[in-house]
Amino acid sequence: LLRLDAVTPLAVCVVAFVLGCLVGGLSGVGAEVAARGAVLAGAPLVLGARLAWAGHMGIARGLTVAAAAGFGVALGAMEEARAWAPPGVSVATLEEATAAGETVHIDGLLRRDASMSPGGGVALDLVVDRIRCGGVWHATHVGVRATVMGDAAASARGTWTRGRRIRAPVAALHRPLPYRNFGVPDAERALARRGLRLFATIKSAALVEAAAGPWWEELAARLRAQVRLAVSTHVTDPAAAATVAAILIGDRSSLQPDLVRTLQHAGVYHVVAISGGNVGIWLALLLWLPRTAGAGVRLGMVWLAGGLIGFAAVVDGGASVTRAVIAAGVIVAARWWDLRASAL
Repeated sequence: LLRLDAVTPLAVCVVAFVLGCLVGGLSGVGAEVAARGAVLAGAPLVLGARLAWAGHMGIARGLTVAAAAGFGVALGAMEEARAWAPPGVSVATLEEATAAGETVHIDGLLRRDASMSPGGGVALDLVVDRIRCGGVWHATHVGVRATVMGDAAASARGTWTRGRRIRAPVAALHRPLPYRNFGVPDAERALARRGLRLFATIKSAALVEAAAGPWWEELAARLRAQVRLAVSTHVTDPAAAATVAAILIGDRSSLQPDLVRTLQHAGVYHVVAISGGNVGIWLALLLWLPRTAGAGVRLGMVWLAGGLIGFAAVVDGGASVTRAVIAAGVIVAARWWDLRASAL
């Protein structure tokens, strides 16, 4: 067992918090119970602070770890409950309404650029925060993958970029198929944990209203479009072009299923998934300029911080990029304050 006085206390708290999130996510408790648990988890933290003030550091550290684990359990349970049963309106009610012929309107933000759907049409990955059902708008927070049908969808794909607000009527809303075979994970719950709760169908691109997003999202979308254009111009092989685009900006929408399976079976699928290695390479390239110019440490750290933020804003890497950028950002900030931190 790890001794608290032999390792970095923050690392122990982080491990306890992550394990707590995992346990909370599998607990199946309701959001209200989880919220009460978050409040109760603050008690050992307050008590630990008081004991630390009194000099009882060993007990205080133990209570701090217990508080971190308690917060993790509560947060994991709340996120699980929110993902499975989004607020505002029941997913079963939405599914029944569209099955009865009612047109439901959705209003949400694109989480990533539109991509071609394997089954035809263009796929939009949305976080819907407003939904109209029964003639009433409901505030909600639900992940929806909408497929825009029709010949005009492919030509309009370039206008549906991450950060833009989309409003459209949907002809069908349905939950993912929950496979009930013995020994097979619940696909519906697994997709809910990944932020996808409903599938939708939009009959035509003419029904989709798109509003521009923040300026930084629009700038990032233009940069991604330039990368795709450069790759398609200089890399003639379609499979190679799709792989290069995935490595550079995290756009894996053009990867063919056969190529994906080949990479997975070979154990090298991580090559096309942007993660900490890409962030490290990017920082190494950025570091070359201030060192060559003879800039000071603090000016160099500001340059690296700006490059980190820009990289995270442009690429589509998901949680792995967020984790790597936060870790690198902490080290850069510490270096700016003339602090040295261990890798752990």
